[in-house]
Amino acid sequence: MKSNSFKKVASLIVMVAALAGCQKKEGSVNVNSRGVGPRTWASQSMNASGLQLRGKVFSDAYNQSNFEAAVKGFLETDVRPEYIGFVSATPGQNNSGVFFGGRVAPSSGTLRNAQGYNITVAANSRFVIQVFDAWAGNQNSTLIPPFVFSSAQGTISGNQVDITFYDNYGSVTLRGQYDQSVFRGWMSYDNKIKYDGTQPGAAGELGNFEIATCEFFVCN
Repeated sequence: MKSNSFKKVASLIVMVAALAGCQKKEGSVNVNSRGVGPRTWASQSMNASGLQLRGKVFSDAYNQSNFEAAVKGFLETDVRPEYIGFVSATPGQNNSGVFFGGRVAPSSGTLRNAQGYNITVAANSRFVIQVFDAWAGNQNSTLIPPFVFSSAQGTISGNQVDITFYDNYGSVTLRGQYDQSVFRGWMSYDNKIKYDGTQPGAAGELGNFEIATCEFFVCN
């Protein structure tokens, strides 16, 4: 009797172990593509935009959980929150972070000759932003695609900047100041939809940002 009971328990342990092996492991995403909404597919075709991701979006280390929540809200047009791994509030930690680039010009001329005036930005100014989480590049995970915006509205007044970039699914706003070296400020977003098509989407502040002035603006 004891022998039969032992065999039953052993068989049960083997079955449980086999089932556990089939489950998604913590710290990875076993999906071929994490983009499930419309924006990723639209932006992938624009990936050859020539824009470099030399700006960073960040927050204080103590604000890590709020930063990650904001990033997941921003990505929710296309990616389910559970498909997003750790994203550092300090870009580069765990090879993760939020990076961006742009090419913004005054409606006429360049940033240098427009300095000191209240001017509008060119409507075709461009902006790209990409989130790299800790799962990016793992064997079972794809990169989260970049979001590319090619429509803009905003003003440059003295060294103060207020620009919003649009696509069909939402917008990103940058507000801040620039000097000869750096453009810095804070970045927010406003999504129209979620990945499943429901409305409204998430909105809020994404974080602080910083990028070399002439990497972002047409200076000369």
